[in-house]
Amino acid sequence: MNVEQAFESLNEFLIALIHTILYVENVYPSHTFNLVRQYDVAVHQNGHPGVREWVEHSATVLTDTVRSTPTQSISFVISQLQPVSKYVLDTSRLPRSGEISLDSARLFAEYKACLTAMLSVDRASGPSTINIAINAEPTEKLFAPESAYIVADSHAASQWPTTAAGIEPIRFIDGGQFCIDVWRQAQ
Repeated sequence: MNVEQAFESLNEFLIALIHTILYVENVYPSHTFNLVRQYDVAVHQNGHPGVREWVEHSATVLTDTVRSTPTQSISFVISQLQPVSKYVLDTSRLPRSGEISLDSARLFAEYKACLTAMLSVDRASGPSTINIAINAEPTEKLFAPESAYIVADSHAASQWPTTAAGIEPIRFIDGGQFCIDVWRQAQ
């Protein structure tokens, strides 16, 4: 898998992730979502054609921007009159060009694990709205360089959060040379 293919896979992942955030954060009522399979996981996808078009367009714009500019992160801010949570994807370690060696099966397994982890997030109780931001500045360091936790999977212990209040790790997507930290932060 080369860089171009990796970004195409990122676009597909962002579509599934945005739909999942819309569902988990109750941006649209649950009855407007259908279950579909993505990366061999049943995920929620909004059934309204306009919402699907907006999600696909947003994912394409985000992917193109991350690919072509030195972005540091993508944020999805969820509001209920005021911000209540924020999902952050740290994109600072993504290669922007050149040849890389990626195992597509490994990357897809990481996407699957991230979507599975998202499904365990407690569903918001009230209606919400979503705002998307692309950040060119480095994100606040939320992860400790060393951790006392013993990690039960292949991810480095340094990827897990400090005791910072309100930080909920979703997944460190370890695609080798194509890595993304994903976390949820209460506002």
